[in-house]
Amino acid sequence: MTLDDEADAVLASRYARQEELITLVAKRTMLTAVVALLATPFLFLGWLVWLVVQPAPTLAEATASGHEGRIADAINRTFQEERIDGTIYHSGERAKPVGNRWTVRVRQLDDRQAARLVELVGDFELESLTVEESPMTDAGLAELCGLSEIPVFHLSACPNLSDHGMTHLRTPTFGTVHLTRLEITDDALDDLKHLARSCFVDVSNCRLSREGSQELLAQLRQLWSVNRFSENIWWKNRVAGRV
Repeated sequence: MTLDDEADAVLASRYARQEELITLVAKRTMLTAVVALLATPFLFLGWLVWLVVQPAPTLAEATASGHEGRIADAINRTFQEERIDGTIYHSGERAKPVGNRWTVRVRQLDDRQAARLVELVGDFELESLTVEESPMTDAGLAELCGLSEIPVFHLSACPNLSDHGMTHLRTPTFGTVHLTRLEITDDALDDLKHLARSCFVDVSNCRLSREGSQELLAQLRQLWSVNRFSENIWWKNRVAGRV
């Protein structure tokens, strides 16, 4: 055998080993791809099961995380568990960002739930609190007024609130107060006039007399609307002294 023949044999042996190696790598790659393809649905199913089974974070855990969405979810979940017909969301999620402020809206709130609501949101910087169509009494309003600052307070269609209950509105710091469809009369004028010295007030569809409405207008910094319950008399964007 000549030297050329020996060199050719060596090269042929090397090419054969390379082809075997390439074939082996291709088979392993194909096998890995097949296994991954077959396993993907099971991995996805396992991920879904993990999402369902894992416990939702508690309010304390959500608060500690500092994530607004998780905090809102935790409080809304607590509302559902305690049968509070309400919702809370971070104001920056649905409106123009206003800092770390929160909007709360509740219905069918009784006195016990009012106290619980204050426990849940008392440490939050509120942007707006709306309570409507609720059976709470003056005691429930006193609980809500335990909040130190409510920039915008909506109180609507709460038939069990009395004139005496308006005294509680002297406590918090308000920016705007909307009182609509309440059974308050001229007996609440002193408290309403006191309230109007420090914030904007909207008193609509309440039982103030014409004389009481005029007296209130004379004391207000600005009154958006006053409606006499029986005669549908409205004043829009009136200021004190322009009655």
